Amino acid sequence: MKIRSSLYAKMLLWLVLNLLLIVGLFLALPGRSGLGWNMLLSEPVRDRLLTVGERVGRDLSLTPEAGWDQVLASYAAEYGVSFALDQPGPPGGPSRGGAADAPDGPGAPPPPPPSGPGGPPRGAFGSGPPPDAPTPPANGDGPGSHGPPPFADRRMRGDLIAISHPRSFDGYELRIPAQLERSGQPARPLLLQVRAAGLHELLGFLGVTEWLLFAVLVITLSALLWWPFIWGIARTVVRVTAATHDIAAGRFETRVGTRRNDELGRLADSVNLMAERLQSYVSGQKQFLADVAHEVTSPLARMQMGLGILESRLGEDAQHSLHDVQEEAQQMSRLLNELLLFSRAGMEAERGSLAAVELRPLLLQALQHEDPRQRLRPDIVAGLRAMARPDLLQRAVANLVRNALRYAGDAPVELSAARGGQAIHILVRDRGPGVPEAALARLGEPFYRPEVSRDRDSGGTGLGLAIVKRCVEACGGNVVFRNREGGGFEAEIRLEAAD
Repeated sequence: MKIRSSLYAKMLLWLVLNLLLIVGLFLALPGRSGLGWNMLLSEPVRDRLLTVGERVGRDLSLTPEAGWDQVLASYAAEYGVSFALDQPGPPGGPSRGGAADAPDGPGAPPPPPPSGPGGPPRGAFGSGPPPDAPTPPANGDGPGSHGPPPFADRRMRGDLIAISHPRSFDGYELRIPAQLERSGQPARPLLLQVRAAGLHELLGFLGVTEWLLFAVLVITLSALLWWPFIWGIARTVVRVTAATHDIAAGRFETRVGTRRNDELGRLADSVNLMAERLQSYVSGQKQFLADVAHEVTSPLARMQMGLGILESRLGEDAQHSLHDVQEEAQQMSRLLNELLLFSRAGMEAERGSLAAVELRPLLLQALQHEDPRQRLRPDIVAGLRAMARPDLLQRAVANLVRNALRYAGDAPVELSAARGGQAIHILVRDRGPGVPEAALARLGEPFYRPEVSRDRDSGGTGLGLAIVKRCVEACGGNVVFRNREGGGFEAEIRLEAAD
């Protein structure tokens, strides 16, 4: 099934995707951050976290080990996250919960940085240290009194920072390297384990909340900036679509109201010009048809009068031939009368306005001369009012009833009227032979007659249903023709209800 969407929604979605693409490239291109949550670790964020690690390491270096928990608690209160230490002791030495004891003497070798599943990723994307990463000496020899401190390169320590979302914890975990430096002792690496309870706390600690708010602000302001432009285009397209739909339905007085001076404005002007020319052409055709029918009616009436006078003067042998001529004249007279009704219905639709009509008395009046054998079963709800032109609606119902009685045989004909929502539904149904399914779409076209059951031999001229359709459209409604289940034919007139 084809899903339909508005032009405005498509253009706005395209704008949002464009902005998201820009933001994604901005986050991904700094490199060294990897995928997943590590995409948040841009260079400014890494520098911020390294600064936090240096601050924590400096404060721990100046504080006895017994006061480390208080130091970490103070940082937790400052940043809104929890801090813990993962510091393995020297080989064979004790290890304490989250923090290891300081080395015993100036010659104690510094422990290697933690690694493995519990340690931080070593290098970019968690794939290990860079090949050229310096290794701290095991005995403290080298430049300086105690050798170079572990991970002296700030960039190398930044590579150890990583974000994870462990299954055992509902929040997020962040690992930050730090160093414990005490007088007379070599620097020892520390690993800070930072846990954020939720995404908001994590973003706040990373310091990217402002950037995300900025991105949201950019998207929102861009959408508001584009909204008048996109909405103007979409509104004009909707108006042109609605106008062309009305013009295709025969309402040639429809016009597209717009003041645009661009291509869409010129398109609307072209649609208006097309509707104006079609209206002029159809009006002229209706007037021409009415004039021809009116001009032919008078000579035909005089011809019928002359045939009546001639019938009284001819003998019985010639009267049979005269009757055939009279039948043809009567057929032509009926055809001209229906042409006049068809033309007048179209011209009356362009004059005046609709009025609220009480349906029950109007429909019963239309049945007075159409049902001499009392085969019609009216079922009209009292108090129904519809917007219509009374004369045209009465003529349309009378034609439908006459048509149903003609083809239903001895079966009863049903006439009903009821309200459904904001519409009035008038149904005329019979149990006749119906019409071929292929002919249903063309019913209501002037001079069209189905080939099987409703042809000229049974009295049809092809204008009865066309007059019905024209009259109903002049009342602002529409008519639907269809076959009934179980056999038969029905016509449904839909009009606007008058509240």
